[in-house]
Amino acid sequence: MVIYTGYESALISHLTVNRASTQPPETFEDLLHADGWEWGLDSWLWTGMPLEYFTRHKDPVVKEIYRHLQIIDPLKGLKKILGGGFSLMTVKSMVTIQGSSYFGDDHGNTPFYISKKNVPIVTFFGWGFR
Repeated sequence: MVIYTGYESALISHLTVNRASTQPPETFEDLLHADGWEWGLDSWLWTGMPLEYFTRHKDPVVKEIYRHLQIIDPLKGLKKILGGGFSLMTVKSMVTIQGSSYFGDDHGNTPFYISKKNVPIVTFFGWGFR
């Protein structure tokens, strides 16, 4: 029996520090228009479909994001976010787990903002049982 668990566009998130005084980027376009802003992709995602998404995409906005994309260890990326001016594209659940574990308070609150605009890079994961 094979069980597939489908994930829609909620897998990849742009992360920023939640600062009340500034509006964080929500989209790739926002990242490109944010002066001095940098962004990166979680290093373990830099294979397969995410790699193809960025290298083969026809949209000029995605091409520009790819041109300046930093490949970064996820924990280092979260630390870099705390310095400001940086967004990390990664799996939401990673931020929930590592963000709470390393940066959360006693109630599980973290300083990270997860954008509401998601990028559908990975469509599903599958598990097989026999």
